[in-house]
Amino acid sequence: MSAVATELLLHEFADYLIKRPGGKGLAARQRVLADLERAGYRAGRQLTERLSLGKTELLAGEETAIKFACVTLWKALHGKQASRLSKVKAASAYIITDSSFPPFECLAAPEGVDVRDRAGKYAFFSKGALKGCLAALGLDAIVDVDWTASFPAVTFHVALSSEG
Repeated sequence: MSAVATELLLHEFADYLIKRPGGKGLAARQRVLADLERAGYRAGRQLTERLSLGKTELLAGEETAIKFACVTLWKALHGKQASRLSKVKAASAYIITDSSFPPFECLAAPEGVDVRDRAGKYAFFSKGALKGCLAALGLDAIVDVDWTASFPAVTFHVALSSEG
Protein backbone atom coordinates (compact mmCIF):
# COMPACT_ATOMS: atom_id res chain seq x y z
CA MET A 1 0.00 0.00 0.00
CA SER A 2 1.33 3.47 -0.80
CA ALA A 3 2.23 5.95 1.93
CA VAL A 4 -0.60 8.27 0.82
CA ALA A 5 -3.14 5.46 1.11
CA THR A 6 -1.74 4.56 4.54
CA GLU A 7 -2.06 8.17 5.72
CA LEU A 8 -5.64 8.44 4.44
CA LEU A 9 -6.59 5.15 6.08
CA LEU A 10 -5.03 6.28 9.36
CA HIS A 11 -6.95 9.57 9.29
CA GLU A 12 -10.25 7.78 8.59
CA PHE A 13 -9.63 5.14 11.26
CA ALA A 14 -8.81 7.79 13.88
CA ASP A 15 -11.93 9.78 12.98
CA TYR A 16 -14.04 6.62 13.20
CA LEU A 17 -12.72 5.85 16.69
CA ILE A 18 -13.39 9.39 17.86
CA LYS A 19 -16.97 9.48 16.53
CA ARG A 20 -18.07 6.09 17.87
CA PRO A 21 -20.45 6.10 20.83
CA GLY A 22 -18.97 5.82 24.28
CA GLY A 23 -18.78 9.17 25.90
CA LYS A 24 -16.70 12.26 25.76
CA GLY A 25 -13.95 13.74 27.81
CA LEU A 26 -10.58 12.52 29.01
CA ALA A 27 -11.56 8.84 29.48
CA ALA A 28 -12.91 8.61 25.92
CA ARG A 29 -9.79 10.33 24.52
CA GLN A 30 -7.51 7.94 26.42
CA ARG A 31 -9.49 4.97 25.06
CA VAL A 32 -9.10 6.25 21.48
CA LEU A 33 -5.34 6.74 21.93
CA ALA A 34 -4.98 3.24 23.43
CA ASP A 35 -6.98 1.75 20.53
CA LEU A 36 -4.79 3.56 17.99
CA GLU A 37 -1.64 2.38 19.75
CA ARG A 38 -2.92 -1.24 19.72
CA ALA A 39 -3.78 -1.01 16.02
CA GLY A 40 -0.33 0.45 15.34
CA TYR A 41 1.29 -2.37 17.31
CA ARG A 42 -0.44 -5.01 15.18
CA ALA A 43 0.39 -3.17 11.96
CA GLY A 44 4.02 -2.68 12.96
CA ARG A 45 4.43 -6.29 13.99
CA GLN A 46 2.82 -7.68 10.83
CA LEU A 47 4.68 -5.28 8.53
CA THR A 48 7.98 -6.21 10.17
CA GLU A 49 7.27 -9.91 9.79
CA ARG A 50 6.52 -9.37 6.12
CA LEU A 51 9.41 -6.97 5.42
CA SER A 52 11.99 -9.08 7.24
CA LEU A 53 11.21 -12.45 5.64
CA GLY A 54 14.50 -14.27 5.18
CA LYS A 55 16.50 -11.49 6.89
CA THR A 56 16.23 -12.54 10.54
CA GLU A 57 19.95 -13.33 10.87
CA LEU A 58 20.77 -9.89 9.52
CA LEU A 59 18.48 -8.17 12.05
CA ALA A 60 20.15 -9.48 15.21
CA GLY A 61 21.05 -6.85 17.79
CA GLU A 62 19.25 -3.82 19.08
CA GLU A 63 21.04 -1.22 16.94
CA THR A 64 20.23 -3.12 13.76
CA ALA A 65 16.61 -3.55 14.86
CA ILE A 66 16.15 0.13 15.68
CA LYS A 67 17.72 1.12 12.34
CA PHE A 68 15.33 -1.27 10.59
CA ALA A 69 12.42 0.49 12.33
CA CYS A 70 13.70 3.97 11.35
CA VAL A 71 14.34 3.13 7.73
CA THR A 72 12.35 0.14 6.48
CA LEU A 73 9.26 0.33 8.71
CA TRP A 74 9.09 4.13 8.44
CA LYS A 75 9.28 3.97 4.63
CA ALA A 76 6.48 1.40 4.56
CA LEU A 77 4.27 3.47 6.87
CA HIS A 78 5.14 7.03 5.92
CA GLY A 79 6.90 6.89 2.55
CA LYS A 80 10.23 8.12 3.94
CA GLN A 81 12.68 7.21 6.63
CA ALA A 82 12.79 8.97 10.01
CA SER A 83 14.89 12.13 10.02
CA ARG A 84 17.23 11.34 12.89
CA LEU A 85 18.26 8.50 15.20
CA SER A 86 20.28 9.15 18.37
CA LYS A 87 21.50 6.69 20.98
CA VAL A 88 21.30 7.78 24.60
CA LYS A 89 24.70 7.26 26.21
CA ALA A 90 25.10 4.43 28.73
CA ALA A 91 21.61 3.05 28.14
CA SER A 92 19.67 0.86 25.76
CA ALA A 93 17.67 3.89 24.75
CA TYR A 94 17.22 5.78 21.50
CA ILE A 95 15.59 8.96 20.30
CA ILE A 96 13.91 8.86 16.90
CA THR A 97 12.99 12.22 15.40
CA ASP A 98 10.91 12.85 12.30
CA SER A 99 11.21 16.55 11.49
CA SER A 100 8.26 16.54 9.09
CA PHE A 101 5.98 13.74 10.30
CA PRO A 102 3.74 12.89 7.31
CA PRO A 103 0.45 12.41 9.23
CA PHE A 104 0.82 15.99 10.53
CA GLU A 105 1.40 17.64 7.16
CA CYS A 106 -2.25 18.02 6.18
CA LEU A 107 -3.77 18.69 9.61
CA ALA A 108 -5.99 21.67 10.21
CA ALA A 109 -8.08 22.74 13.17
CA PRO A 110 -11.12 24.97 13.56
CA GLU A 111 -10.63 28.52 14.78
CA GLY A 112 -9.56 28.56 18.41
CA VAL A 113 -8.42 24.91 18.49
CA ASP A 114 -4.71 24.09 18.69
CA VAL A 115 -3.84 21.71 15.87
CA ARG A 116 -1.45 19.89 18.24
CA ASP A 117 -4.50 18.69 20.21
CA ARG A 118 -5.73 16.90 17.10
CA ALA A 119 -2.29 15.56 16.15
CA GLY A 120 -1.73 13.17 19.05
CA LYS A 121 -3.99 10.48 17.71
CA TYR A 122 -1.72 10.05 14.67
CA ALA A 123 1.45 9.92 16.75
CA PHE A 124 0.00 7.12 18.91
CA PHE A 125 -0.49 4.84 15.89
CA SER A 126 3.21 5.20 14.98
CA LYS A 127 4.17 4.74 18.64
CA GLY A 128 2.40 1.38 18.59
CA ALA A 129 3.94 0.50 15.21
CA LEU A 130 7.43 1.05 16.65
CA LYS A 131 6.64 -1.20 19.63
CA GLY A 132 5.20 -3.88 17.33
CA CYS A 133 8.17 -3.74 14.98
CA LEU A 134 10.67 -4.14 17.80
CA ALA A 135 8.59 -6.94 19.37
CA ALA A 136 8.65 -8.82 16.06
CA LEU A 137 12.45 -8.49 16.15
CA GLY A 138 12.61 -9.92 19.68
CA LEU A 139 12.96 -6.70 21.66
CA ASP A 140 10.72 -5.43 24.42
CA ALA A 141 10.36 -1.65 24.20
CA ILE A 142 8.85 1.19 26.13
CA VAL A 143 8.02 3.98 23.71
CA ASP A 144 7.04 7.53 24.62
CA VAL A 145 6.10 10.16 22.06
CA ASP A 146 6.26 13.97 22.07
CA TRP A 147 4.68 15.98 19.28
CA THR A 148 4.02 19.23 21.10
CA ALA A 149 7.53 20.62 21.58
CA SER A 150 8.47 21.28 17.95
CA PHE A 151 5.36 20.58 15.89
CA PRO A 152 5.17 19.32 13.09
CA ALA A 153 8.19 17.32 14.19
CA VAL A 154 7.64 14.30 16.40
CA THR A 155 10.08 12.61 18.77
CA PHE A 156 9.90 9.01 19.95
CA HIS A 157 11.85 7.96 23.05
CA VAL A 158 12.56 4.23 22.90
CA ALA A 159 13.90 2.25 25.87
CA LEU A 160 14.83 -1.32 24.95
CA SER A 161 15.19 -4.50 26.96
CA SER A 162 16.28 -7.71 25.23
CA GLU A 163 14.36 -9.71 27.86
CA GLY A 164 10.95 -9.88 26.18
